[in-house]
Amino acid sequence: MSASSPLPAGPEVVDPAPDAFVLPFHRLRTGFAPEQLPRFRDLAWRLALISPRESNRSLVIDWSRCPAGLRPGVMRAAFAELHVPTPAVLLQQRASRSTTQPGTLRHYFQIWIGFAVWLDARGITELSQVTTGDLEAYAEHLRPLGRRWRTDAKALWVISRLWAYAPYLPERDRLVMPPWEDPAAVMSDFLGTNNDTPDGENSVAIVHPAVMAPLLVWALRTVLDLGPDILAAARTHRRLLAAIPDRAPRDGTETAVAHLRGLLAAGQKLPSSGATGATAVRARYSGPLPPMANTFLAGTLRVTTSQVARARRILTDELAPTDFGPAPLLDVPLTARIGPAPWREAISFDDVDVLMLHLSTAALICCAYLSGMRPEEVLALRRGCCTRAERDDGTVRFEIHGRHFKGERTRGSCWSPSRAPSPSSRNSKTASSCSPAPSTGTPRAPACPAPACPPTPPWNGSGPSPLGPTSSRPHTTGPTS
Repeated sequence: MSASSPLPAGPEVVDPAPDAFVLPFHRLRTGFAPEQLPRFRDLAWRLALISPRESNRSLVIDWSRCPAGLRPGVMRAAFAELHVPTPAVLLQQRASRSTTQPGTLRHYFQIWIGFAVWLDARGITELSQVTTGDLEAYAEHLRPLGRRWRTDAKALWVISRLWAYAPYLPERDRLVMPPWEDPAAVMSDFLGTNNDTPDGENSVAIVHPAVMAPLLVWALRTVLDLGPDILAAARTHRRLLAAIPDRAPRDGTETAVAHLRGLLAAGQKLPSSGATGATAVRARYSGPLPPMANTFLAGTLRVTTSQVARARRILTDELAPTDFGPAPLLDVPLTARIGPAPWREAISFDDVDVLMLHLSTAALICCAYLSGMRPEEVLALRRGCCTRAERDDGTVRFEIHGRHFKGERTRGSCWSPSRAPSPSSRNSKTASSCSPAPSTGTPRAPACPAPACPPTPPWNGSGPSPLGPTSSRPHTTGPTS
């Protein structure tokens, strides 16, 4: 079989310069400077920059794992995958989208790297040297790995993408047509009989109701009962952090020394720190004195933490371990109770971060379980996302306006479940309160819907891009036409 490309010859060849930007500018999230963007010469490409999910992982593809001889060709194919819409030959044969999401792209490129490693072991240094026999041998190589039949079939289909993009690549990078792409062939000819269980069931087992019921009860109690106390402590904690100046004020060290001596003269204990970092430093250096709550004192006195640390060093000879007390407590009245007793006596400065983590986790569990949102959709909620709606029949419903990403071809679309239960609405408000408020001091509602972006032609990096990284482009929240 001699066919080497699925489309007639003629499209512009993708051969980017070493300093060409890898990621399509029209898919970038806002807020990234050009120096943060990967270039073709880089061995690490951070694909999460084109993901609409702000909570996504970094999604780095490491090209150093690809053999040096095959690396340039595979990287050019990856550049084409990023900038050229999915070829029609793939759209016609199986479920594919014209624009591939970054998580899927990373999966594709990792399979290509594994394929290149296998080719390099056979002495092949260019994709054009691969024969049909080599591809059949690669399919045979996958069979004894012990994976599911469907996993191996998908891997071969990913190799087919290298062939599908061949018309856009230089001659030395063009892969011969895989034998499983022959219209008369079926995948079982190369991978054997499909013994996988039928599709239709989730591969991940659900959480058993005996586990989910108490987890949901305590998640709701954490958000609805304990949440107000934790959020009040968090606001006080943030105010103290905001009071620490960026530049060291004059006489700041003297102010800290006078404050510490005043505490000792009044018979009070110096506030110590039980934070993980401070405890680790003490364990390593085995100092005679416990770590002091430098951050708390800096926020209280409006000096820098380095000035507080300097004040402690000045007083080292005057201090003894007995002069230090527990971690400082925040002046926040607590109202929540567990049974007849308060849930805790007070919240210390060091406890706030851990409690906020527990509260965020509880809010995520409640929002996702009660509304049906996926985790990334909950994490994308913004302040003002939940509104109260009174109907003509007197019933009250809560609408949660957010974004969904699964199945969307661009930056995510709006959705608005109109029957979110009251606990879900309160949890969504708590979840959005776990992050600092915008600088304007007003709730930030999602910009949804927004006008769609005009289509942008592919760019191969050899000339100026249709859009630069600093272009002002409308933020799209729905599929483009």
